Amino acid sequence: MVYRAARSDDSKQDYVELRFRNPAIFQQRLKGLSSSSDSGETVTTQVAPAGDTTQRNPDGSVKPGRTVTDQSDQRLSVSQ
Repeated sequence: MVYRAARSDDSKQDYVELRFRNPAIFQQRLKGLSSSSDSGETVTTQVAPAGDTTQRNPDGSVKPGRTVTDQSDQRLSVSQ
């Protein structure tokens, strides 16, 4: 499921789409945030896991001209 998460004021076509594996869980956690502005609560979900992002050949070897690369966890946090 895709949700429109943000939109630029400059163009109606500029927006960010986030695809959640299970959006109901994140939505439920968002609903559970306190309405008190000084509560400091944060809800976080993982967008992409850490791991190897190296471009590889079908046999697993690194493609010519490429290096071994990886990424750390990418998370989305919402605070109220």
